[in-house]
Amino acid sequence: MPDIITFADRDEFNRKPFACNLIKLLEDNNDLSPLAINGAWGTGKTEFCFKTVHFINSEHNDKLVAGYFDAFSEDHFNDPLTSLLATLYKSFIPNENKSDYLAIMAKIILAGGQKILNHSYPIIGELTQAIKETRDSVIQENFANRANIESNFEELRLLIEKIAHEKTFILFIDELDRCRPDFALQLLEVIKHVFNTEHLKIVFVINFDQLVEIVKLKYGNSETISHKYLDKFFQLQLKLPNITINTNNRKISNSITYFEIEGKRLGLFDLPLFTDERIRDPENSIPSKLLKELIEFKNLSLRDVEKLTKYISVYSSFIKCEQYYYLGVKLIIAYAIFQFTFNEEIYLNYKTYNDAFITPCKILSNIPPNGNTYKSLRYVLYELLFGDNHEVFASYMGGSHSFTSLEERRMFLTESFSALENLIKN
Repeated sequence: MPDIITFADRDEFNRKPFACNLIKLLEDNNDLSPLAINGAWGTGKTEFCFKTVHFINSEHNDKLVAGYFDAFSEDHFNDPLTSLLATLYKSFIPNENKSDYLAIMAKIILAGGQKILNHSYPIIGELTQAIKETRDSVIQENFANRANIESNFEELRLLIEKIAHEKTFILFIDELDRCRPDFALQLLEVIKHVFNTEHLKIVFVINFDQLVEIVKLKYGNSETISHKYLDKFFQLQLKLPNITINTNNRKISNSITYFEIEGKRLGLFDLPLFTDERIRDPENSIPSKLLKELIEFKNLSLRDVEKLTKYISVYSSFIKCEQYYYLGVKLIIAYAIFQFTFNEEIYLNYKTYNDAFITPCKILSNIPPNGNTYKSLRYVLYELLFGDNHEVFASYMGGSHSFTSLEERRMFLTESFSALENLIKN
């Protein structure tokens, strides 16, 4: 594990209550392992793991001991069983029991090595006596090894029960969905068949949709089969919370919360791009609201938001926006940075066809929400770049007699694309 990260250090997404409920669930229920905590890539799953492991070991160590296993860092070893045994050794086995554990671990590994060499030959026609004897010998060895392996596994489970005594070991398994398909599926099978003991509970932290795709690669392109396959491993699936309650007691997505956090950290809201005469708080300026609306509409991950704020910072460091007084221009520039960051449709048209406006952008909306022109800034942008709503032009481009032509408004977007391409390798 990296340097210690705790909920006390930061808990911007208010996930400590979820960790508390998870811990209580693990303490009170013996039939929920293995369970899965599901979250999309880039939603902070790994950091949640680190914080929860530390939280358990520092404040709940009277009943629980937690460990962490990064599956992705182990898949190049091609042996999930040995990797898991090593992690248990490091995380849970006290000094006085290490020699006993290592002895069992050695027997399991050696038996597994022999098992690799075992084969069962199909009967094809008439076999010579020599082949028959070889086959029979191999089969007998196979049965013996199988019995030894099961005996060793049982010995392992009994030792874990003895060591744990009145405590429960909690192993968090992270990054399984990033592993090679063969390693990921082997690891699931190992967990199911080997580590089914009362005092060891397994918590997978996964992107379930990606894990479904891994199963499809192995067992055919069937959503139903993949779900059924995974259902036999996970006793329960929980969703990692993706909603934050803000200071106004409103629910907002964690991605928007993170945009606000990163925007403050990088000083984005002090930049001319975010100034807005109508709203004193630049964090809630019209350009900021536009980006929040786009973040929510596209359901960006925390990692996506981090990339977006970084690109805004770079752009604003090199390209001065003081000359762009009109609010509509700032909206267009902010939108250009968003398009460029994520290779969205308009930017791809610009890059591929040298015509950003060959088709309308699906992100934008040509329908005023509930008859209110100004509720949706995606609608405002649509009118600025594709429409003819003079009310919008008057409001966002400096007054009824000073709005620019469509070609001039579009120029701000394409010039921003050009500037970004000269600054950033995307």
